[in-house]
Amino acid sequence: MNVEIGEVFPSAIEEEGTVMDVVDGEFVFIIKDEKWMEEECQAMKHNPLTLDFVYKYDIAVFLLTLEDAIDTSD
Repeated sequence: MNVEIGEVFPSAIEEEGTVMDVVDGEFVFIIKDEKWMEEECQAMKHNPLTLDFVYKYDIAVFLLTLEDAIDTSD
């Protein structure tokens, strides 16, 4: 699945938050948030993104880090 910046996402997502799925044999991780700050948008366009997955005690946590831009977030 490839969605370009400014393109309408091909599936309706009702609530803000995250959606995780496998589509066409690829893992898809979607973040929907109505309010993105300009520095967050620029960081997403220009900085490497790291996604870490931690599973412990029946709890799954995804940690997102934008290198040199935004601290780790869960």
